Amino acid sequence: MVYTLSLPPERGKIVLPATPGSRSSARRSAEINVGPTSSAAVMSERRPLVSTRQTIYDLGGQAIAERQIPRLRPGSGDRLASAITREDRMSENLHLVFSKPPERLSDEEYNRWYDSHLSEILVVPGFVSARRYRLQTVKGEWTPSGHRYLSAYELEGNPRDVMRELDKEVASGRMNLPGWFPDITFASFNCYSHGNPAEARLADHLYLVFSAPPEGLDNNQFVAWYREHADENTRVPGFLANWRFRLEPEVIDASSPTVATHLAVYEVDRDLAALRANLEAARVTNEAGWPSWFDPTPWTSLDAVAIGDRVPAPA
Repeated sequence: MVYTLSLPPERGKIVLPATPGSRSSARRSAEINVGPTSSAAVMSERRPLVSTRQTIYDLGGQAIAERQIPRLRPGSGDRLASAITREDRMSENLHLVFSKPPERLSDEEYNRWYDSHLSEILVVPGFVSARRYRLQTVKGEWTPSGHRYLSAYELEGNPRDVMRELDKEVASGRMNLPGWFPDITFASFNCYSHGNPAEARLADHLYLVFSAPPEGLDNNQFVAWYREHADENTRVPGFLANWRFRLEPEVIDASSPTVATHLAVYEVDRDLAALRANLEAARVTNEAGWPSWFDPTPWTSLDAVAIGDRVPAPA
């Protein structure tokens, strides 16, 4: 997921620079040796990754025993699984995985594998459901601009707890990863609800806007204003509902970093051309009331159309 779910199949070296959210402040590199088809397989040579935490890119085979993976005390695994399913669950949070398959691979083969891959993820405690989308970049160059597919997951519990459960499943070696897996470009984000009045829906058609407050603007002021702006957009024909999130990048390819810190997700029911035309008409009407600091020029927008049904986790 740059991917929190991936250990590609060949020998390689991963460099994970420390970031403010890392589990360790030391810059590290991991060399991993494993077999060719298991999720415990090693990462082949690829671009450096920027991560907010150690991910399963660090896991696999001998490396599991060698590196300091945070391990639960005996019996605590059951307590963590229980914590994820308690009444204080946060099912309004999402985990989004954007991907771009290698050019030599057909969409048919990629989608056939990924549709199957969903079932390997949904067995992990905390994953409630998944749905896949085909993407079109509308504007902007921030990651995940240019990615072609989205896998969206509804979560129960704190996303970081769910990602730790995911790491354990990947480390088990049960996932099937094809030989071309290392050549996929991934970007993944945990999405924390900004107090949305209703849980986000993995609807048939979504419109995604990645944003960040301008330098010098208080984040709380940006969040409060954008809540009103998103509701304003939802009054535009074709925009049915909106949900806003704080973004926490899981792993982002260092060759195309993102500065986005917030995400607005809209449920829509018109084609992209109609949506853009309606937004432009609304801009002409509403921009006089927008604050002077508002400049969406660098923001990134993507159109997401479902390519399959919502898949629930097994009971």
